[in-house]
This record gives sequence, structure tokens and C-alpha cells, in this order.
Amino acid sequence: MANYNLNTKQGHVYSRGQDVSASPTGQKVLDRMNGIWINNSYWLLMPFKLKDSGVTLTYKGEAKTMDGAPADVLQMTFKNVGVTPQNRYEVLVNRANGLVEEWAYFANATDPQPAFRRKWNEYAKHGSLLLASGRSEATKPSRLDNIAQLQTLPDGIMTSTTPVTKLK
Repeated sequence: MANYNLNTKQGHVYSRGQDVSASPTGQKVLDRMNGIWINNSYWLLMPFKLKDSGVTLTYKGEAKTMDGAPADVLQMTFKNVGVTPQNRYEVLVNRANGLVEEWAYFANATDPQPAFRRKWNEYAKHGSLLLASGRSEATKPSRLDNIAQLQTLPDGIMTSTTPVTKLK
């Protein structure tokens, strides 16, 4: 388990309640935390990140989603930002409802075919946010579970040395 401050890039890693931050294993975890956050935030919040600094957003035309819905294709590339600036995404926005309904990931912007194409669906309200939990590929179901949106965190959650109960 790790507690990490994204602003200061400092944190602590715990194993069985003991601080192992100074160990090689602990340092390895801390070195990866910022990249893990960036990756995970895209998996949850990508539609909110379309206009982040360093993102180049290009309209690529019309297409159809895996389900056959008419969509507009947006391409995301990155300039001097993130931990994988060579990546590219194609984001399909449903023309009828304006929601992102699919995305394709290219490990290298020049790749002709995506490493994956996944649905972006199963939208639900979480507090004031409309978030999608569905991330299925054409033949492989997948979803994000345990999404919670809170106004305040329970006391001690960011300083706990042991795993905490999932928030609801």
C-alpha cells in the first residue's frame, strides 16, 4: 500500500503496516506512482482530459462505433507532456448523444493499427459526475468497478499504514 502526494512527488510505502519506503522495493513503488496516477486517470477520466495542456486534439472525420452508431472521431496526441508522449488515441463521440463511446490506443502515434479498441460505456452518475465504467473490447468484457465520488475523505484515509475499505 502507498500514500503519495502528487504535488510534492513524495510518499510512503507500507507492507504489513511497516514503512518500507527506504527499501529498494519501496523506492521502486514510489518511482512509479506518478506514472500510475497518469495512466489510471486516463482510464477513468479521459473525456475530461481532451483539452489538457500538451494535448493536441484533431478532428479525423466520421466513423461508426463497434456497435454501429454514427460517431465523430477525435485524435489525441501529446507534446512534451505525460510519461508516454509517443502514444496516440482515437476517441469516438456518439453523434446522437455527444458521449464518448469508444477509444482506440496506439502505443506509437505512427502505428497503423491500435493495440486495442475498447468501448467507453455503461455511464452512471457519481455525485455530479457522469462517468463510464464499461471498457470492453469486442470479445473481452471489462469494466471499472468501485468508482466513488466524495466531497470529503474519511479521517485518516491518506495516512493509513494498512489498506482501507473501499469507499462508497
